[in-house]
Amino acid sequence: VSRPSATACMRYPEEGNVAMASSSPAHMLSNPYLYLYTFGSFSNGLFISLRGPIIPELATRVGASSPASLGTYLGIGGVSGGVFAIPTGLLLDRVDPHAVFAAGCVLRALSVGAMPLCTAIWQVNALAVAQGATLPMIGVSIRVCLVRVFHERCAAALNFTMGAFGLASIVAPLAFAALDAAMPVHGAGFDATFAACAASYVALALVASVTKTPYAADDGNDDDGRNGGSRIVGDELGDEIPIPGGASLRDG
Repeated sequence: VSRPSATACMRYPEEGNVAMASSSPAHMLSNPYLYLYTFGSFSNGLFISLRGPIIPELATRVGASSPASLGTYLGIGGVSGGVFAIPTGLLLDRVDPHAVFAAGCVLRALSVGAMPLCTAIWQVNALAVAQGATLPMIGVSIRVCLVRVFHERCAAALNFTMGAFGLASIVAPLAFAALDAAMPVHGAGFDATFAACAASYVALALVASVTKTPYAADDGNDDDGRNGGSRIVGDELGDEIPIPGGASLRDG
């Protein structure tokens, strides 16, 4: 029996099995947070997989002598993601991870939407730094929030969201190539692709911004934690397990 279930038995003996039921596959698939964070993971795959295919057109727009001149753009985005991963992790230890996720979505929408407006390589590189910073802001926040929501089902939820990342990585380059070939005006496919991406990121940012922060085993029930053990926190080392109303249970 999981600790949330055992705690539910102590608090509400007649409902002690509800916490376990709330972690069923059906409950996971019916949870709207799963699809919100799946969309976020899809946006990461979309962003990363388009960086290569857009290089020829982007080089023409910024007046680069060859596509190879934009090698810095490709590299600096990855470096930025790695550099910002550490402060993002420290930030997530102190603030609401869902808020960090929403902020990352907003920054992603702005930095990607501005790409067609670039006329110089330095502008592209500056946006690459901002875009790279959004990778941990979105990706790591998703993982923290999924653990909060699904507990022992978090591995299945993580795999579900990563499947969306992989799907975007396959579909996005193919869609860009098809759109670019279908457009009668040269470069129109580039503009249309970034317009569609920016619109999807704006939609994601709006939904994330108006969605309440998920809590442990949040299944949409009342804030008192009944029917799922919401907000029950603790570890296996004898920590206190806070419950609503200010009381606590000591494990072990």
